[in-house]
Amino acid sequence: MKRLKLPRTLANALLADLQSGVGEGLIGAIADVPVSVYPCPPANFAAALALIRSRGETSFARYAHAAAPIADSVPTGTSY
Repeated sequence: MKRLKLPRTLANALLADLQSGVGEGLIGAIADVPVSVYPCPPANFAAALALIRSRGETSFARYAHAAAPIADSVPTGTSY
């Protein structure tokens, strides 16, 4: 998987949604450069995609919360 560098404002918007908002949605781009975050549940992806296109953007990526929390790298109960 290739690492993606996002502009700080876009990364902050994405992080804020993942932490407290809808938690999934689409990222819009212009000329293959991500420029906007559109939080929306999967049932509204068609409407979000229409909005992205109406703004002259293309759909760049879909994002969502992980289904389960990522396990800690250090097992619980390990003494430090």
